[in-house]
Amino acid sequence: MKTAAMTALTVMILSCLTFAQETPVRTASAALSIEEGGFVTFWQASLPIGGDEALDSGYLRDDSLYISTDGGTLFALHAETGLLRWGEILTDRAYTIFAPSHIQTADGRGPVVIPTTNQVYVKDRYSGNDMIKFRPSFPVGSPAVGFDGTVLLGSTNGRVYSLGWDRARTAEPIKRWEVETGGPISAAPVLYAPKNLLIASQSGAVFSCQAINKVLAWDYKVAGPILGDPVVDASGAYVASMDRSLYKLNTQSGALLWRTRFPDPLQRGPAVTGQTVYQFTSSQGITALDSMTGEEKWRQPEASQFVSHGASGDVLFAPSDRLLVVDHDSGKLQSTISIPPTRKAVVNPVSDSVYLLGEGGRVLCLRRDKVPYLRRQQVLMTQETLNSPPPRGGRVTTTVTPPKPPPPREDPFRSRRDRDPGSNP
Repeated sequence: MKTAAMTALTVMILSCLTFAQETPVRTASAALSIEEGGFVTFWQASLPIGGDEALDSGYLRDDSLYISTDGGTLFALHAETGLLRWGEILTDRAYTIFAPSHIQTADGRGPVVIPTTNQVYVKDRYSGNDMIKFRPSFPVGSPAVGFDGTVLLGSTNGRVYSLGWDRARTAEPIKRWEVETGGPISAAPVLYAPKNLLIASQSGAVFSCQAINKVLAWDYKVAGPILGDPVVDASGAYVASMDRSLYKLNTQSGALLWRTRFPDPLQRGPAVTGQTVYQFTSSQGITALDSMTGEEKWRQPEASQFVSHGASGDVLFAPSDRLLVVDHDSGKLQSTISIPPTRKAVVNPVSDSVYLLGEGGRVLCLRRDKVPYLRRQQVLMTQETLNSPPPRGGRVTTTVTPPKPPPPREDPFRSRRDRDPGSNP
């Protein structure tokens, strides 16, 4: 499946390379075409899915774009060119594929961890080869994070588990520790430096602990369940709650920095880029807040998702297959762009590339029409190294060496004491 799909996708991409066109920039509330709105289709891909399958969710992780289907398949694409790295059926249609995450390693090329409802995979992110896969003894409830030879994930039983493995026991992970949070966990844990772990529970509890040994740093209690993924940046942790509030906490002490209230329960976590936080609510659409003060900057009620941020403005996804381009500071609508039938957009807080998941396995990457076009030679060169990690300082290794498990100790959690810019195609 991997070889045939990759060959077909490469041929398709080489035949669909699009040259950037100079088009007049127009601002209008009436929907413009992609080109009239100042974008080009940078690349497009057609993923080999079954006739009864549909693209379900997309996640941007470093230079990889992971796309899951409602039939239990996961694809890994090279985000810059759209070339398919690998694809695999991971689970049955009845089960969930949780968001993939790259395991942190010293060389920055660690594997990808992909939990499903009934199995956890750790794969080489470039080739898709299994490093380990196992059936956990607990019901998986959240995405996972990891470092070196450790995977951390939440469960619907209200516990977070730290699991490790070694070469002799690849199908039988070692439980390093577990903690009770008081409620089911659906929000992704967050690793932030240095090896601190942020945990948010449907009990409304937020914890920060040391990821190696679960020593508690601080805890905080909000007034409602936490369903969406928290976000951590250099200035703090952002937590959306069903109590209709978005909280920003100090990651060192857990102190409340600010709290902004909304008219609806917050089922999704925020997106954060620069000094702006984007939060969706069912009655207000997308609200942009100043990340340092929590004060509202603007509101776009027609939008349902933040998509990307660039020098020319913020791109938002709206129902009826539209993109809204708004001024980053004021939120003033600059243009409305009509796009092909789209199931979902991918959140991209790191660049202005727009990734859209369409019908029939179609994936589009839109970029501003001022960027250099995607060259055939770039695609061919990328294809040659698509399934190998980039060279770095000579010897390349993808082996993950796990640390030794910490010695047994009393549970401290129960006391009161976690594009290269110069490489434009």
